[in-house]
Amino acid sequence: MLATVLWTACSGLLVYALARLRFIRLKQYAHLPGPTTTLLWGHLKLVLGLVRKEPSKHYHYAIHDLIKSQADDTGLMFLDLRPASIPVAFVYSHELAEQITSVTPQFKYSVPKAPLQDLLGPVIGHKSFLLLSGEQWRDTRKMFNMAFAPNHLVTFIPAILDKVSIFMQTLDAHARSGNEFNLGERCTLLTLDVIGRVILNVDLNSQREKSEQHNLVRGFQELLDNLPFAPQLQWLLSPRKYRRRMGASTKIEASLQSIIQDKLDNLQASKDRKPERSDRSVLFLALESIDAQQNQETIQTAIDSIRTFLFAGYDTTSVLLQWALYELSRTPRALAALRAELDRVVGPNADPTATAAAIIATPAKLSELVYLSAVIRETLRLHPPAGTSRFVAPGPGTAENLTLQTPRGPLCVDGVMLYLIHFSIQRDRAVYGDSADAWVPERWLQQQGAGKGEGVPPASAWRPFERGPRGCIGQDLALLEARLVLAMAVRRYDFVKVGLGATVAQNSDEDGDVDEYGQYCSAEPLYDTFNLSSKPVDGTRMRVRFHWAEAS
Repeated sequence: MLATVLWTACSGLLVYALARLRFIRLKQYAHLPGPTTTLLWGHLKLVLGLVRKEPSKHYHYAIHDLIKSQADDTGLMFLDLRPASIPVAFVYSHELAEQITSVTPQFKYSVPKAPLQDLLGPVIGHKSFLLLSGEQWRDTRKMFNMAFAPNHLVTFIPAILDKVSIFMQTLDAHARSGNEFNLGERCTLLTLDVIGRVILNVDLNSQREKSEQHNLVRGFQELLDNLPFAPQLQWLLSPRKYRRRMGASTKIEASLQSIIQDKLDNLQASKDRKPERSDRSVLFLALESIDAQQNQETIQTAIDSIRTFLFAGYDTTSVLLQWALYELSRTPRALAALRAELDRVVGPNADPTATAAAIIATPAKLSELVYLSAVIRETLRLHPPAGTSRFVAPGPGTAENLTLQTPRGPLCVDGVMLYLIHFSIQRDRAVYGDSADAWVPERWLQQQGAGKGEGVPPASAWRPFERGPRGCIGQDLALLEARLVLAMAVRRYDFVKVGLGATVAQNSDEDGDVDEYGQYCSAEPLYDTFNLSSKPVDGTRMRVRFHWAEAS
């Protein structure tokens, strides 16, 4: 009798489990377009198989290929990756992306960010404004708005150029020795130096010997070396890395606490004596706007937001510089055009001291470098550092539902993480035409056209910093730094890629093959790998030569 009851109960549970699985896999999100799913694996096995074909490549490449194979014009592709992840819809249409990131009566600050504390929290802290939403996000963002205003950032040009001069001293040494080096490492240290000066008004000495570097730099690099692959399980899967990460996080926290306390002391002194203020850093201006001494939670938010600026700032600008210098090095037409523009706008004297003096004397010259801006925009289009994720939990009322308007009609996407895949949005052939996968700066110099791939692309189809109220607050700083570095470097050096992405023409006396867009061909193209964001897989190994003999 007992055996019969147990058998009946187990059979009932099995039938229920199968019915529930069938609903979850085959019915729950059947209204969303995507590849054919399987009852047991969903899309997990499909995606793992694609990624394993080229495991060192960023997963964006595999997803992009999957999107191109999907015969659907909806603008999103659903993938059921449970239990590894919540269900994901990859948004590859700029029109849909604009719906998600725009202000609406339903979403005052655009669709909320996806909960990514487990992934990003170890790096940027769990109280960063990047992870906040609603009024809490708005109030924190307001702390930093004035400090990131373009007219304020321009005042840092001399300080940024001081850091660029150290970068160029290192390149000079490599040009004289002829040794290959890791350009990514040098760009990262440069951007950390700039961030230290602009964000903190502290000399981090990132580009100096390790013994001379600020504790904050050493802690940050140690943290990046021990990033978790599976954050929730790192303490179990890799306890040694977990302890190192926690130690690095503590070191960063202590360094920032000390820096902030110094700022608070200076603020109090300025209230007592009202001296002329010399500290106009992002952090100092933010602390001016709050009653920080009575609000420890706000202090913690400031610390974690500064950690965000450190990570996002170094990452975006460093990757942008690597790809821009690489693309210029294999596109002689573009390099010649940029050098000619610099000669015309900044002056024919290509000596770094003369270039820096001309820019400091007339910062408005930077806005006249339209081809340089096109180079930067095209590099960020083809090689965006990351995408963005949004999420709305399932709700009982229609007011809480998120419905997107698509060519197939309205689609409810509650309970699905929306990943705006910039890699695919910015390579959309319906927008960029046949040259969508090619690096063509001139596309940003055209007049607005009516045909596919003609004229300047629509603003919503270029979103490396995202758009809407939650667009990157530091984008003007990243663009300013990139303009200054490229303006200083491209006339002094010829960069030569080594290894992956190298071209015959650069490494021998042969002419080399040139494609239809005027770029030298490579036997093995350079590509991005995944390391919390997109980065060139080999650190952009380079050799560098002086462009004109007098420079040496």
